[in-house]
Amino acid sequence: EASQEQVYSEYASQAVAAALNGFNACVLAYGQTGSGKTHTLFGPPESISPNAPPSADLSEHGLVTRSILELLAARSDMAERGAGSLQIKAHYIQ
Repeated sequence: EASQEQVYSEYASQAVAAALNGFNACVLAYGQTGSGKTHTLFGPPESISPNAPPSADLSEHGLVTRSILELLAARSDMAERGAGSLQIKAHYIQ
């Protein structure tokens, strides 16, 4: 059993790095119903609830949240350094 951080580091971080280097990137979760795809992508239900208070504890957040935070941090860093701009587009299909 792997933690959300381990799964992100092993799989999604590579897609984020590719996107930051100008390539299209995709993370696909495929598997049997009930196998944990939604949990892997988004974390537990309380981490994505619109009524949940913001939390600095990202230990249970899924790949989507972690990827977005990494992309936004990179965009902020690029803007501070005057190193161009970063346009982010995301698509979610279920």
